[in-house]
Amino acid sequence: GPGCPADPCVGFLKDPRHWSHQFAIARGWIARFYFGTIGGLSDTKHAFVVEIEAQAISDSAALDAFTTRSLPILNSVGIPEVIVDN
Repeated sequence: GPGCPADPCVGFLKDPRHWSHQFAIARGWIARFYFGTIGGLSDTKHAFVVEIEAQAISDSAALDAFTTRSLPILNSVGIPEVIVDN
């Protein structure tokens, strides 16, 4: 995309209602994504995405080690029971 710092840059997540751009990842970077759906049975569903990415990580073993170090942060994330969609 136009604001991406690398070439190629692949945009694969978008939410035109809330963002003016796509979420993208650049060549040579490794990332791990966790996807979930939040919202009650009768509520509008929302996607919940967490990404672990580091520019200096270039192989899956390093990403695994970084992910392990990041787990206390990931495990501390709390999802609110009420979602307000503006």
